[in-house]
Amino acid sequence: MQSVDPGIRSESVCFPFTPSQTARELLFYPTWCGHYYCTANYFMKRDSYPPLLIAYIRKGRFRVEYRGEFHVAEAGDVLLLDCIEPHYYHAEDGLEFVYMHFEGSNARELCRRITDRHGWLIRRDNNTLIGNLLYDMVRFYDENGVETDMQRSARIYRMFDLLLSPSAAEQSADTPVEQAIQYIRSHIGQPISVEELASTVCLSASYFAHMFKRHTGFSPADYVINSRIERAKVLLVRTQKPIAEIAEEVVRLGMYVGFTGVLTFKNSKKAWAACEAVPIDRLLLETDCPYMAPAPHRGEKSHSGMIKYTAAKMAELKGVSTEKMIEICRENGERLFRI
Repeated sequence: MQSVDPGIRSESVCFPFTPSQTARELLFYPTWCGHYYCTANYFMKRDSYPPLLIAYIRKGRFRVEYRGEFHVAEAGDVLLLDCIEPHYYHAEDGLEFVYMHFEGSNARELCRRITDRHGWLIRRDNNTLIGNLLYDMVRFYDENGVETDMQRSARIYRMFDLLLSPSAAEQSADTPVEQAIQYIRSHIGQPISVEELASTVCLSASYFAHMFKRHTGFSPADYVINSRIERAKVLLVRTQKPIAEIAEEVVRLGMYVGFTGVLTFKNSKKAWAACEAVPIDRLLLETDCPYMAPAPHRGEKSHSGMIKYTAAKMAELKGVSTEKMIEICRENGERLFRI
């Protein structure tokens, strides 16, 4: 169909979509897509419009005001706007662009993540791929194509993938973030501070921490912790090592090891071996509530009042009194959580 907006030339096309209830609840879904050829009379000024907008500039210039900023988008640029916020755009004569309005699931949160990282005027070397996806979508519907809600949603997922993924240039470059990740991997069992990581890439700690989170989605400290957890998972699931060796390696990663009521079960030989292998200053007690109630309450709903039974068994394995074991685990927990 043709647009009735002023300043849109007759060769332009646009297509509306009515999403199903399933699409509204679970998927990304388009509400409009189109290919516009514009004169200088085309503009749009709105305080709010529910869908988000992604547009690729094929030719010409597009003047845009959004979030208190003014920019001129040119050929090869991508615009990503959450139109629920006030926005104004105005074509210069000869503008040509393809676009899609869309909504759904966590689209708004993803849009915010992308614009926080790249800004709402995006200039990256994979913009052309996004433009091709938009152009192909418009052409598909211009040729009376029919597809499912899931197929429409997949188009949007592909665009988000391009917007969130590193560009070819970023992947090939030895960036400070990549250098820091390699350092983390090669020092995974050692204490690693933000200051230490920043020093290895010759940046200030505050600037490095901001850059690292923008690129990975994690703070440096969280990335280190997750890397250690992932390594521990590999040890537990994909190795044939005895449980005592696995426990020792987990401790070398700088981690603590907690035990539930399983430790009190009469045939828990692997748990006993692991507990004996872990240094006493890395042990923790946990309930795993409401599961894994310790003997003599096995099968009941677990709660923190039963932790004394697990502490007693742990004390037996480590050769100390129950009271001393509880005190040590409390100190370990305070140290771990920096209480």
